[in-house]
Amino acid sequence: MPEIIKIFFFFSHILNESSYIFPETRLQQIFEEREATTQELNTLAQAHFLRPKNAERMSNEAIQHYKKLCSGLSKQQKEKIINLFYNLEYIASIYPKRNTNPDIILIQGSTVPNMRERLMFLAKNVEEGIIHLKPETQIVFLVGERPLFSTETKEILINPSPYLKDPNWHIPNILPHDEREASKLIWAQLKLPLSLKEKKPIFIEATKQQDLARAQTMDCVQLWLQKMTPQDHQKVLMISNNPYIQYQKNVTELGIAKAGFNKLFDVEGAGRSFDINDQDIDITIGILMDTLARVLYVENQLQEIRIQKET
Repeated sequence: MPEIIKIFFFFSHILNESSYIFPETRLQQIFEEREATTQELNTLAQAHFLRPKNAERMSNEAIQHYKKLCSGLSKQQKEKIINLFYNLEYIASIYPKRNTNPDIILIQGSTVPNMRERLMFLAKNVEEGIIHLKPETQIVFLVGERPLFSTETKEILINPSPYLKDPNWHIPNILPHDEREASKLIWAQLKLPLSLKEKKPIFIEATKQQDLARAQTMDCVQLWLQKMTPQDHQKVLMISNNPYIQYQKNVTELGIAKAGFNKLFDVEGAGRSFDINDQDIDITIGILMDTLARVLYVENQLQEIRIQKET
């Protein structure tokens, strides 16, 4: 929490406009004492840091929001914010605990390049003996209804470079037009360790809600939980990539808690790093702040569930 308040402090010139949310004296107290509740931080984050509704992360509308958010920051301040996000583990790769032997491996859906990265991150950790696959270990793709972006071209679909193709894979007559179809192509296309390739993955294919542009992480998690009836305690390894690992881990835990299964699952999040070197720093910070706002929203819900169960 102290790291998050330090990040918020850099945006105090924006947050000070929140007197309609909190009394001005309370805002001053938060910044002076470096203490706030998750509920308070969430309220501020939802008001100021989320990208516009239904705007994709790299849309022009979202980028304008990021630029405006960072317009009052110096270069030195921006670099300090990035360092704080390193401390929060939103940037560097997060590796699974050594010799982990999960019962379930969840691979979160995303763009075609990201899904490849996530699957190959898993493959590398299997090859290096960090992840041990048991005969009963399930590989589950959590994918949703989303038309492929214009950047997910035919060339991107058929060329998995820098990764190797499975020698038995051939270009299909009809290429995917949707994230759900693309996840199946990626699994068949990539050369994977035998212990992984011999698994038959489960594809959880969520549909989008009526007023949204695409299916959300929670839609996928809830559909997965509807399709299973856990009997015993199970270890779940969730594969994403930064800066989304904490957020998607939290959403998975929230879905589990809402389903009443929180005593039956332990969830660990892992994934590759957030590549920030070739990206405009304002866009990087904007994406990080948007993600932090979503993390706080989910953490606030998790806290509310815990409080309800204690009363």
